[in-house]
Amino acid sequence: MNFTQRSSVLTKTYLLTTLLIASSNSYWLSNVASAESPPPPTTNSLHQQVSGLYQQLANAANYFEQSTQQLCQSPSTAKLATAQRHWRQLMNSWMAAEVINFGPVQQDNMAWRFQFWPDKKNLIKRKVEGFLTAHPQPKTITPTAIKESSVLVQGLSAGEYLLFDPQLTSNQQVTQSLQHCQMLTSISANLLANSKLLEQRWQVETITTKQSTEDNISQLLNGIATLIERSHKKLVMPLGKQKANPYFAESWRSQHSIENIKSNLVSIEQLYQVQLKPLLLKKDQGQVLAQQIDQQFSLTFKQLDQFKQPLFMLLKQQQLNLPTQLAKDLKQLQQLLGQQLPDKLGVIISFNANDGD
Repeated sequence: MNFTQRSSVLTKTYLLTTLLIASSNSYWLSNVASAESPPPPTTNSLHQQVSGLYQQLANAANYFEQSTQQLCQSPSTAKLATAQRHWRQLMNSWMAAEVINFGPVQQDNMAWRFQFWPDKKNLIKRKVEGFLTAHPQPKTITPTAIKESSVLVQGLSAGEYLLFDPQLTSNQQVTQSLQHCQMLTSISANLLANSKLLEQRWQVETITTKQSTEDNISQLLNGIATLIERSHKKLVMPLGKQKANPYFAESWRSQHSIENIKSNLVSIEQLYQVQLKPLLLKKDQGQVLAQQIDQQFSLTFKQLDQFKQPLFMLLKQQQLNLPTQLAKDLKQLQQLLGQQLPDKLGVIISFNANDGD
């Protein structure tokens, strides 16, 4: 499947995510669309929207787990392609949910259990190969063994290594090695368990946590500011100061970097439109800032659509115009959402882009 075809599939995934989230928030969306003075978002509204993100994450993890089981039961090139496709869909769902950096995801290093990046020292390969060396017998590679090991071997990044690493795929390691395949299925089972746990814990928090609207808005703004900064870093780090390094890109093995950023932004825009824009429109001159934010989202998505090749290939060929311009667009969006919007809403945020450095 080429880059354009993958983009078409991913677009459908984004639309599905949008529909799932929208269906769980239809009452709130209709109010925002129809009311002359949109009502402020409520705690219930935010929890419903986040529930949609976590439900989509759990669904994608379920499909990924099933596809890896089928691959390892009867390996084939077609089943490998299916497992790779479901990995991409699960990564998209995690990128969408990544904006929620508060609540149960803060427990037990949950975010790291889903994904590890940046990986400037190639730790993923070293940890996965170290785990395989320590477990020469496939029967000892279980979801429990994965769960009790380093977070670097538990999530999407380790799964990407097993499914997409050029050296492993050229040797057909996943389809030929029972040891590698057992690790992949254990990782996928672990991801499914964690996604279900995250979804369940969020529902419990919905019932037991009685935060004010102001607290929720502050947390959401913090999450958006953090993720915009992180998305910007996904470009500036591999671009470098003098020469690009494609191996610093997020998800370079799967050549999924641009899709990751798009999933980040789709989720951010959905949350902004439903939760924050109604509040902004009530502020003096809020309409002006709202228009600037909408325009910047539009420009940034148009820039994303200009990518006809994976980011990894552009960086490897030192074709830097498109990624450099996208980085500038993200920086402008960061300034609008991370600085001007909190100022206009009268909310103080202090985000920390926990990026693994």
